[in-house]
Amino acid sequence: MTGHSLRRLRRAALLALGLQALLIMLAALLLWVTGTAMHRHAVAVLLGGAISLLPNLWFALRVLVIPAPLHAPQRISSLYKAEAIKLLLVVALFMLVFAGMRSVPAATVLAAFVLTHPLYLLLQGWLLTRMEAGQSGAGRDLAHAQTEPASNPDN
Repeated sequence: MTGHSLRRLRRAALLALGLQALLIMLAALLLWVTGTAMHRHAVAVLLGGAISLLPNLWFALRVLVIPAPLHAPQRISSLYKAEAIKLLLVVALFMLVFAGMRSVPAATVLAAFVLTHPLYLLLQGWLLTRMEAGQSGAGRDLAHAQTEPASNPDN
């Protein structure tokens, strides 16, 4: 992976995490302002969203920010280890929430997790697509012209 593509992927991942956090807070705020009966659900949305967000943040920082080993087998091994730790973080965070916050509705925590977990992947894919589309047309034309043989107008 080139330095430019790694920077683009890193930027998309961190932006997606920021957007995910913003959407989680917005959903919780909307529940909070609807009335005191929904305050427990607002807290549950924050907790379920955090259970999704924090392991994704750790994974993004581990894989995309900290330099990885140069050899492919070491990179793959590093990715598997990071993913395993991410899954353990999810389990540990669920255990902490369910053991420590019994007044929070478990179904809402699970629903928030299930809805926000794929949101990160969708946002990251959308951002990467937008970043690629946002490259200057002149830069794409120049790159395209360099890969094609020059046409001879005399022929």
